[in-house]
Formats: sequence, C-alpha cells, structure tokens
Amino acid sequence: MRSGTIFAVAALLLCVPVAGAQDLRLAKELVVPPPPPEATGRSLTLKGEATLENVLRRALSANPGLVVQGLQVKAEHGNVDQALGAYETEFTLNYSREAGRRPLRRQDVTTFATAGSPESRAESVNNSELRAGVTRNLRSGAELEATGTVNSAGSTLNEASGTPRQTTAGLRFGIRVPLLRNAGGVQNETALRAREIERDASIEDLLQTSSTTVLNVVQAYWELATRLLRAAILKESEKRSGDLVTEIEKLVAADQIPGAELDLAEASAGEKRASRVAEEQALQAAWNNLGRLLQADTVDDVLGAALKTDTLPEVDPRAVDFAGRMQARHKDALEKRADVRAARLRERAAHIQVLAAEDTLKTQLDFVGSLNTSGLREGSNGPNFDLSRPFPVLNLGFQVRMPLESTAARGLVTTRQAAHRQSVVRLHEAEGNVGSALVTASSALRRIVRRHEDTAAAVVRYEQAVKNEYVKRKLGLATLIDVITVQDRLDGARLQLLQLRQEYAVGVAQILFDAGELVGREAESYRVNSVLLDRAGFAGIR
Repeated sequence: MRSGTIFAVAALLLCVPVAGAQDLRLAKELVVPPPPPEATGRSLTLKGEATLENVLRRALSANPGLVVQGLQVKAEHGNVDQALGAYETEFTLNYSREAGRRPLRRQDVTTFATAGSPESRAESVNNSELRAGVTRNLRSGAELEATGTVNSAGSTLNEASGTPRQTTAGLRFGIRVPLLRNAGGVQNETALRAREIERDASIEDLLQTSSTTVLNVVQAYWELATRLLRAAILKESEKRSGDLVTEIEKLVAADQIPGAELDLAEASAGEKRASRVAEEQALQAAWNNLGRLLQADTVDDVLGAALKTDTLPEVDPRAVDFAGRMQARHKDALEKRADVRAARLRERAAHIQVLAAEDTLKTQLDFVGSLNTSGLREGSNGPNFDLSRPFPVLNLGFQVRMPLESTAARGLVTTRQAAHRQSVVRLHEAEGNVGSALVTASSALRRIVRRHEDTAAAVVRYEQAVKNEYVKRKLGLATLIDVITVQDRLDGARLQLLQLRQEYAVGVAQILFDAGELVGREAESYRVNSVLLDRAGFAGIR
C-alpha cells in the first residue's frame, strides 16, 4: 500500500477494482466467485511480495472450510430435489399373459362331446392383460390416479360352448383425500419446506464461513507483517549493540574507559541477539500459520523467501467515532449476521417439523372416490369397444386407520420437540453474543486509538532522549547503562507501536465482522467490505 494512504486498512478489507486498476485507495470491492471443489490443491507458494489482495483471493477460492461448506450447500440442493420427488408424476405399465391347459369338470367334458370333441379332457386357455396408469401426489395431500386396462380372455371350452373370445377395456379415475392425518398435505409439504429452509441456512453458513475465513486471514496476515517489522527493529537494535561493543573495545584497548564497561555492552549485545532469534522463530510460525489458511506451501525458511507484505495501516483518530457508530448498529447487526440468520432459519424448520410430528398422532381418515367405465369386444375380429355400455360407475367411500398405541408417533414428537428446543437455545445464544461482541470490539478500537496516541508521543520523546544520552555520555554526564536503558525503552516503545497498529488493523476487521458487514454475498460471488478504502476514510461511513 502507498505510504501516503492513511487508511492502509485497505489492506485489511482489501477491495481492489475488479476491472483491473491497482490503486488500493479506491473504494472498490474485492469480488471472488465461490470456491470450486477442486480448488483445495496446494499450488501457491508464499514467496516474494504477498499482498493482502492475493492472499484474500486465494483464501476465498481455496480455503478448505469454504470448499467443504460449498459442497454442503450443493448437498442441501440435492435434498430439496429429493423432497420435491414426492410430487412427481409416476407412470406404471404392466403386461401379463397366461397360456396353458386346465382339467375340465365332467359337465364341461359333456360340453366338448356335444361339440364333437369327445376325447378332450382339458381346456386350453390364452389370456392376456395390459395395464397402464399414472399417479400424482398434490401439494394439498390428495393423491390422483388414472388407470387404463385391456384384458383379453379366451379358451377352447368357451369356443366349444359357442362363446366368442372376449376383450374388455376399462378406465378408472381415482382420488384419495386425507381429512385428518396429513390434511392439506402437511407431511410431504413439511419435509419439502424443512429441506428448503435447511438449504437457505447452509447458504448463510457459507457466508459466515467466508466472513470467518477473511477475519482469520486478516489476523494472520497482519501478524506476519508485524513480525517482519519487529524482526527488522530487533535486527537494527542488535547491530547498534554490536557497534557499541566495537566502539567500547577500542576505548578499553586505549585505556580510556575501564574493562567493566565492555562486559555490560557484550551482555546487552547477547540479549539483543537472543531477542532477534526468538522473533525470527515467531516470524516463521506466523508465516506457516498463514500458509495453512491458504493451503499454500511454506516449506522453506521464511528468511530465505525474501517475503514482503503490505504496510501496516496507520491509526486514524476518526476510528473512535466509527467505533461508536458501529456499536449503535446492534439491531442492524442482528439482521446482517449470517450465523444469526442461519439460526433463525433452523429454528423455523424445527418448529414446522414439530407440527408435522404432532399431526402423525391424529387418526387417519381418507375420502376415497373413483369413476370407472368399461367396454367390451367379442371375438377377435369383432366391432370396436363400446364404452357406452354399461354406464360409468361412481364409487365413494371413507377409509379409517387408527393405531392403538402410536408409540412411534409419540417418539417422533418427543424427538422433534427436543430438537426444536435445542434450536431455540442456539438462536438465543447467537443473538445474545452479537451485542456483547460489538461492545467489546468497539471499546477495544477506541482504546487502541488512545494508546496509540500516547505510545507514538513516547517514541518521539525516547528518540530524542537517546540522542541526549549519547551526548551526555560523551560529556561524562551519563554512563553506558544509561544509554542502553534508554535505547531499550525506545525499542520497546517502537515494538509496542507496531503491536498497536496490528491490533488496530485487526480491530477494524473484527468490528465489521461482529456487525455482519465484513463479507456479503451477491449472486454467485463474495463481496468484501471496502468502505474504508474511500479517500474520505471513516468520514465516509454513515
């Protein structure tokens, strides 16, 4: 980020123009499509310049948590399709044929004898049936059925008795309407609605996972950037201590100061060296942590990677007012937080499932109706079917089914009531955490600004104090330990100032996360909040 940019928080919410411009100070948005399932490969190596733009793009396209949650959304879409299957039209087709010989009764043998076939003791049968139909369940719970049947029957006995082959055709239109249990189609409709709500909740989970991922990456990125600067400060401090040891060695060799001064200088130099080595190890850990979040390779030592990051954002005093405004958005945060919305959706799904379970305790009472008509054709070459004789037949009735114990139904009610109570508890917990989190984040950001003001002023004074101590030492008014002590305080103040800038950068992201404004989802892409990249800075936030 450019040094003249006050709001290097831009790197925090990194939103660069999608059209290709690279000025991070512009109030644009970082838009990244959802991660494909195959995006989990470790194809990125953190070397050279690692800007927050590239880091966030990588995180939002390849983070394992996002990939897994994206697949969960896909699975929930499949569950919705499964529930919709209950309303699909089903076609059935059945064909059967019967052919063979059956023994005859004595009376039937007489019939054959009369017809001129006295040797016959069995009849040959040749029957066939073709049945086709469609069924469909309606959202109202009614079940519709339409069936057509063609049945052809013939035998040698009938031919002997002068009865021609008979072919019958029939049409049946039926309906079943639940009147008590499953009235209005509550069973299938509840299953579908619950799946749809769970799908919507999983989409909210994906948004929440993306927000958490962005927050974690921002924290890890600025931790890495801070460790790089801390290592540079400690390395500079180590160099100063080494130069001081060299200078004192010359003075001791010239008998201008006692040798005891050299022991103190070497002890200080050793301490600075140890601090630098410890900081380099912390830097390595921060580098590896960011690599894990990005599924990136960090197999080399960080010092050999020539790693560079964006500059830590400068602390803006207007962040105090910004924190106050964000804290006042408690009610808005309850509507914007994806985890709260997901909890509300799951509570709703659990509630309607309780109602469906209670419905299973009712007696099953169904109205059943059908309209039947049939036609007859006699002989293999007879006339067409006559569907007007006989007249259509209307059948109406009721069917009752009453379990005597309903153990399974009561168990289902108990299970779903418990699940609903669990969802209510989770919802209350999610809603209750928003207010306290916003208060904590807002309070922390205000105090960071105040601490930064005092620490920055202390750094300026310590820098002047160090110069003064060097002058006083040359004049014999200060000792070596005075110089080392003041220099150590300056180094400590500089490190503390870096820490505050890191806390500030992360704090702004945290407050936006708690308010549900860090990441949004539009159509098939993520939108990372970029309002702080405007030149107006915090003044541009309403």
